[in-house]
Amino acid sequence: MSCRPKHRAIATRMKYLSPPRVKNFRVLRELAGTDQGPGNALLRASLRPIFKQYARVRALRCDATKVPLLAPAIPADLKGDLEAYFKSKRDCLRYIRFIRRELSPEVCPLCGSKSSSSVDHMLGRAMFPELMLLSLNLVPACSCNSVRRVHHTQSALHPYFDKLLEKRIVTAIFRGPYDAPTIAVVPTHNLTTDMRARVAAHVESVLIPNNVVNFLTKRWRYTVEAPLKSLSLVVGATSVQVLSALRRRRDDAENDTQTPNNWESILYHGMQGDARVVRRLVRQLSGIPIHDIAPL
Repeated sequence: MSCRPKHRAIATRMKYLSPPRVKNFRVLRELAGTDQGPGNALLRASLRPIFKQYARVRALRCDATKVPLLAPAIPADLKGDLEAYFKSKRDCLRYIRFIRRELSPEVCPLCGSKSSSSVDHMLGRAMFPELMLLSLNLVPACSCNSVRRVHHTQSALHPYFDKLLEKRIVTAIFRGPYDAPTIAVVPTHNLTTDMRARVAAHVESVLIPNNVVNFLTKRWRYTVEAPLKSLSLVVGATSVQVLSALRRRRDDAENDTQTPNNWESILYHGMQGDARVVRRLVRQLSGIPIHDIAPL
């Protein structure tokens, strides 16, 4: 029996993804029934409660605030065996490699950085070891995989379940000195109150620990210190030209990653939406030294 996943066309619109089609129950049955490999008897004895937990996770959309711990927990030996399977290259587990390497290689769907070379368990292995191999619990990720902080009242946005990620959900705001402002990442205004709370929690638990602010600060400095190069502008550019250049950078970043929530797009969306930033760029391009321009 083969349990190879069917890799369908991926809809990629933080980023919303269509997960690979994986027959997870068949995968576990195949692993439990194999003639060779770790812990087959333990896995066979634990299939029924694990299947029930899989069904709960699907129904509850991997919401960390709602999925109950498996009781009783799977044996420690089986946890170790599942870890070994997760790291193995068995053919029926190749969907794990597909998620890691091909599902979203150009951008991390969890935080929006231009990197994705790992796999994250949305429900962590320490508390939910039985979900080690569940395809719906595995998403492509970057270094935010290791720094993500679990919020005690809000679940992180899930790339497979939260279609909200198809839309722009965060932007950048700026305060303080023009040449080195304080930059914050905040939910956009077009969200409901409940969604704003979820997005804000996602920013605090995923983006901030992954140093998004440092990236935005460096990119801001590059943009305003050399706008002729960074924005392809000319001396004496008008506000219309500056606004057009910022929108072009925003759209290029979005098209490159197929999501409006990548870090570059977040910055340029915030800049083009702030009339103060546009006016100050125009003044700078008119010849006024950057340090003489009023703060934001």
